[in-house]
Amino acid sequence: MSPLRVFSLWFVPAAILLIHPTPTPAQDFSDIAAAARKARPSIAKISVSFESKSGEHWKYSPQGTAFVVTTQGHLLTAAHVINGISRDENGKLIKPPADYAPNITVYLEGTRTGYRAELLRYGIRDVALIQMINAPQTQPLPIAPSAAISEGAQVTYAGYPGGKWSFKSGAITNTSAGDGAWLLELPAGVGASGSPMLDLCGRVVGILVGTHSGQQRQQSSMLPEAEFFGLVQTLVRKESGECAHSSVGSQPCLLSGSQTRDLCMLLDTAIAYLAYHNGKFRNNLSIAIAGQYSRDGVFFNPYIKPYPKSPLNRSDRAAVAECYLSTLTSTQQKLESGSAAQFGSALARAKPSTCSR
Repeated sequence: MSPLRVFSLWFVPAAILLIHPTPTPAQDFSDIAAAARKARPSIAKISVSFESKSGEHWKYSPQGTAFVVTTQGHLLTAAHVINGISRDENGKLIKPPADYAPNITVYLEGTRTGYRAELLRYGIRDVALIQMINAPQTQPLPIAPSAAISEGAQVTYAGYPGGKWSFKSGAITNTSAGDGAWLLELPAGVGASGSPMLDLCGRVVGILVGTHSGQQRQQSSMLPEAEFFGLVQTLVRKESGECAHSSVGSQPCLLSGSQTRDLCMLLDTAIAYLAYHNGKFRNNLSIAIAGQYSRDGVFFNPYIKPYPKSPLNRSDRAAVAECYLSTLTSTQQKLESGSAAQFGSALARAKPSTCSR
């Protein structure tokens, strides 16, 4: 298994911008080249180094690819690149020590000096949102619905395997491979993780997150747009109606009234689990609650049987799940330490005022 292989795929299904016809399996290479060329200014090479609090540096510096999703320098990439999960020269799985923090550098097309970037948050699957610091205005890639793509369709990854610009096309062979990932008949090299998967028009329909070794070395994996667009949606989508505010970076997360009611129930579920387990609220538990909700619409509350279900569709639930995770993150950051009960109380205070209506 290569460094690009996904070890913990995280994220939620989500909304879409525009519906377009499904690309046909037969593609013209000139069209593929044009799509990659069109997208290139919004695709970046990233390098990650790791440093301990005492100033010691980890000897490995993973590389990957990222693509622009807002005009304010936000990019998406594969979470395992930011985490430093890779393999050494002998093929052994490696990752930095737990107390080593990532230093992220983003290289846009035509720039020799990189821009420093900060990690804003992880998605539920193998996706991370980062933002360049003091970067110029950026042009986001358009995102198209992966629902319009089917098995047999051709897609193109464009990125920086080996640190060099490259693009390559292949067919989608399996859209139900598990963990939200789709399989591709498409080899990809080290450094391609985080590359956007493009249709003929240069629109993003997915993100490259893994490649396979052994007899399957010609295959790779992508997360379709529906698995990560909720992370982008919280940055760029504004809806009318009653709003619940939570933060992703410095950007507000806005929800309609019906979505706010679901957010209230998710936070109540988290608070219930804190009381039920009477222990530290772990990130994997918060991810499990969000994943169960976004996938099946179920509020996995241990005190309510049968479990309540949401009336919202998957697209609307995606934004709710993202706001929920953002609220947990911001609440945890404000509490340097504390018991489960203290965290539960802090979450109760963080709930939108409309929750009590």
